[in-house]
Amino acid sequence: NENSLSIVLLCEKLFLTNVFLNDLELQQIAQFYNMNDDELRSEQRFYKVALG
Repeated sequence: NENSLSIVLLCEKLFLTNVFLNDLELQQIAQFYNMNDDELRSEQRFYKVALG
């Protein structure tokens, strides 16, 4: 499914790069995984700080 592939690519960008996702990208992941946007945004900041 095309939507699933785009989510996988966004997750790779989230976890394998030091690039912050924009609001739309975060919203897409949050909706796909039924998460809260703000929680995902906080996790992203925490993860990027840990990467240094």
